[in-house]
Amino acid sequence: MGKAVGLELTVAGRWVRASIVAIATTPILIAWLYVVGVVLPLPPCPFRYFTGIPCPTCGMTRSFLALAHGDFVHAITEHLFGPLVFLVFLGAIGHCLWELRVGRPISTAYTRLLMDQRWQVGFAIAVGVYYLSRLWYWASSGELQLAIANAPLTHLLQGLSVLN
Repeated sequence: MGKAVGLELTVAGRWVRASIVAIATTPILIAWLYVVGVVLPLPPCPFRYFTGIPCPTCGMTRSFLALAHGDFVHAITEHLFGPLVFLVFLGAIGHCLWELRVGRPISTAYTRLLMDQRWQVGFAIAVGVYYLSRLWYWASSGELQLAIANAPLTHLLQGLSVLN
């Protein structure tokens, strides 16, 4: 088990943990609702919609939905980091609920690892390399150029250039 870090969670600490639980629970709950047949009208990625360029997390929702249906292979094809983020969200929910229950911060090996700046930088680099490889793939297939050409921002900029 983990060891106590402080004597008691502050009010702000409780709000932070409750917020983490809410944020991490939302996509998992949405995925579960899809499994049981409740389909929610999810908005598209605003960045991709307006620019035509996928954001680094594009595909994460579809990855979570595939995981909720038990399709691990499809989850990875939608977003390589989807299963990892799904597990981290589950862990964060459990850990934060545990801290809220006992009323104090709990230090564990995984919390110390998550706070280690070397791991954070390494993960950011891995996500960046993955994102750039996805952009390269989409560009080499022609999909990216077509999406950018059809994006609302492109049409807006073309309209403004006609005015000048």
